[in-house]
Amino acid sequence: MSAALLEAEGLRTGYGRLPVVFDVDLEIGEGEIVALLGANGAGKTTTLRALSGMLPLMDGDVRLDGTSLKGRAPNAIARGGIVHVPQGRGIFPTLKVDETLRLACAMAGIRRGEIDARVDDIYAIFTRLHERRDQFAGTLSGGEQQMLAIARGLIMKPRLLLIDEMSQGLAPTIVQALFDIVRALPEQGVSVLIVEQFVTHALAVASRAYVLDAYRALNEQAIAGEKITNQQRLMTRGVTCFAILQAREVVDFAYHAAGSNAIFEKNPFERRFRDLHTVTQQAQAHSANFEALGQALLGMTGLRKL
Repeated sequence: MSAALLEAEGLRTGYGRLPVVFDVDLEIGEGEIVALLGANGAGKTTTLRALSGMLPLMDGDVRLDGTSLKGRAPNAIARGGIVHVPQGRGIFPTLKVDETLRLACAMAGIRRGEIDARVDDIYAIFTRLHERRDQFAGTLSGGEQQMLAIARGLIMKPRLLLIDEMSQGLAPTIVQALFDIVRALPEQGVSVLIVEQFVTHALAVASRAYVLDAYRALNEQAIAGEKITNQQRLMTRGVTCFAILQAREVVDFAYHAAGSNAIFEKNPFERRFRDLHTVTQQAQAHSANFEALGQALLGMTGLRKL
């Protein structure tokens, strides 16, 4: 394996005072793609959030080039070279593709004179986004939105890209196109840690994989025709699951957990949300605030007049 770029040692993290991930040890080398696998609820997303500073460490350490990142703010970690592409894409639907990329440049502190070149470099990789550059992000297909989410991360020229479930809900042909892009990232000097539901796709591009089992990274195997086995199906505790859900995600969770009509009978969220109508109202309010935030940020950076 190449020299270590990122090291996590004894990582413990969670939500509030409740730990969710315990004693995780992992390492990503320069120019390497590593997969992080595990059953639903094993703590994969939580681990990525801790590595990018979105969640504080309760114990252990995360080091970039041997320097501890413990206690650093997420924006400082991102500017230091670790960029997180979260599950769910998180794009602003009322911003155009080109505005989204230019806003990412501005928020990353890239000088105005360099922005055009950065955006052009991204369009050279994502030719479909170049074709859609004047289209609102919310009108893109699911695959195009995921391309935009990855492009927004790459525009910062990270050393390590953390990608969480990029293929979720996408057609197989789009999934393959996205993995082809990921496979080529080490050639551009970008290492990758990827969480992915399609294990075979992840193992096809990764040189190594870690398996989170019972909230710990217990198993690391080289990808040389070996199979990763004995994954235990786990359930997150209800209170933990609720803590990590945004309002719009609660809607999807509600439909799966309680059915489409639903009062939440025998459901841990019953006291908070009585029916899907209430949940939908919460999601709509969250969505409106999210869209307004995108417009405000664009105005604050001077990329669009308010």
